[in-house]
Amino acid sequence: MVKTIEQIARAFLEAEASRDLDRIVSFFTPDADWGSATSRRKGRAAIREYYAGSAAQFPRLTVEAGRVYGNDAEAALEWHAVFTDRGGRTYPLSGVSIFRREGDLIGGDRVNWDPIFGAACPMRRCSDPHEIATAVAFLASEEASYITGADLIVDGGLVSMTPDALTPYEFG
Repeated sequence: MVKTIEQIARAFLEAEASRDLDRIVSFFTPDADWGSATSRRKGRAAIREYYAGSAAQFPRLTVEAGRVYGNDAEAALEWHAVFTDRGGRTYPLSGVSIFRREGDLIGGDRVNWDPIFGAACPMRRCSDPHEIATAVAFLASEEASYITGADLIVDGGLVSMTPDALTPYEFG
């Protein structure tokens, strides 16, 4: 049975939550290009290294998949995650992952998606991973010790848009 891109994406999020590195990298093509123009990971080894670092810092992860936009070749999947560090402190994070399908694998072609999603974002560009990581690092720091029960939204202004303004995300 051929899987839909939505099934592949949801299974990938389940693999991420499992923290099983072999399972995670099995979703990527051998030459997958994952990341952004300023922070790229090319190939399974580099992607594995990224996920190994994430799993070491946050050994527990729960992920809930949300809406999917796109078609069966390329799609964006909303997700909501809770990362738990070694001390048991939790960090909620939400985002959108962009998937380009190659058979039943993820090709991960962020460069081709930046112009599409960047045009729909009030900041007129997609985020770089360090922009999200900086917010997570702040919440994990002592400087954020009095912050509790709050979401820090790092989305380039997308949440401020009306539902009508989100139609650029719908490709089909």
